[in-house]
Amino acid sequence: MRSLDEKAGPAGLSKSRRERFDLANLTKAFEQIERDIQTKKLSKDEERKLVAKSKEIATRLYALKIIHKKEDRYRNISSQYDSIKAKMNGIFDLKSELGNKIGELKKSLDVLLNLRESLYEERRKIIREVREAAAKLEMVETQLNAIEFRRSRIQASEYRQRKQKESGERRESRYEVAQERAKRSKENQDRWNTLKEAALKKMSSGEKLTFEEMKLIFGDSNNPD
Repeated sequence: MRSLDEKAGPAGLSKSRRERFDLANLTKAFEQIERDIQTKKLSKDEERKLVAKSKEIATRLYALKIIHKKEDRYRNISSQYDSIKAKMNGIFDLKSELGNKIGELKKSLDVLLNLRESLYEERRKIIREVREAAAKLEMVETQLNAIEFRRSRIQASEYRQRKQKESGERRESRYEVAQERAKRSKENQDRWNTLKEAALKKMSSGEKLTFEEMKLIFGDSNNPD
């Protein structure tokens, strides 16, 4: 392994600048210097230079560790930022999507409200038509009841007139029957009287009487039959 003096030249300085950003190489160099200090026989000047170099590398290692720590923290913060940014973008996208859905829901709600108003208007129209129809039906029912009442009165009047007519006809018929019966009875009585008178004349003349003639003479004078 080359000594630190050999690394002190221009090439060593260039490599040293590169090592500022190479934590692994600086760590190896620091460990090598520590071993050289502990194992090699060095003059006081060489030991002083190595100690100074060790302090320089330790300082640079500490600075690099701080830088790496900050870089890790920065990367962590950057990663968190990217994650938060992605979440925010997702939230914004979701917000936009929700906004679109809210807009669609609002349109649907407007359509439903218009439909509800149309249905209410149709309902009011139907109720009005039903009420008008009910009023017309009630008026027609009243007229039908009046017609039925007049018809029943006419039928009752016709029935009374028919009954009176039938009663008069029956009375007239009974009178005619009585007259006809009286007429037949008178005719029978006259015929019976004539036959009886003829039978009496025949008996007074001494002629022989028949059974019917005897019945006429000696039978019930009030029953010509």
